This record gives sequence, C-alpha cells and structure tokens, in this order.
Amino acid sequence: MLNASPYRDGLYLNRVNVPKGFRGQGVGSALMQEFLKAARTTNIKRIIVEPGGYQASDQKRRIRWYKKHGFVKYEEGYYMLDLTKPQQGTNS
Repeated sequence: MLNASPYRDGLYLNRVNVPKGFRGQGVGSALMQEFLKAARTTNIKRIIVEPGGYQASDQKRRIRWYKKHGFVKYEEGYYMLDLTKPQQGTNS
C-alpha cells in the first residue's frame, strides 16, 4: 500500500507498507518505482517522507530503504527526493 498527499510543489509520502510476508522480495521497490514514474510524468517536483518508527531499528530500516531509492536528508526527521534531478529515484 502506498499513500501520498499534495505538499507544496510536490507530494508528502504518508506511507509505503508491504505486509511482512512479502518483504524482502522487491515488492516495495517495484511499488516505489511505479510511483516515481507516475510522479515524473505528472511533473511532480519533489517527494517528502518522514521515515520515523516506534522503534529505532524500524526507523533505521526505513531510512536505509528510502536512501536506496534516492531520498536524502532534507530537514531533521524528513527526507526528500528531488525529481528534477534525473539520477535520483533509482535503486541502483
């Protein structure tokens, strides 16, 4: 499941959730790639996320996952993906 809301000149990504039984199989990455493709075709400039978690280990896992997809630290507790830069938003 992926949920996003309008935010300034971009989107605030509220949630990316893959059921535990499907994690580690590329489902979330495939979902993110399709989301980024759609965002680019609709001229979204940036995507903001807040990868917090109830436990520090959850937060670290989420931060690693978003960084893998090109997100960089934006403000304390927030990460951003600038879609005007073509090299970002890939999981290479």
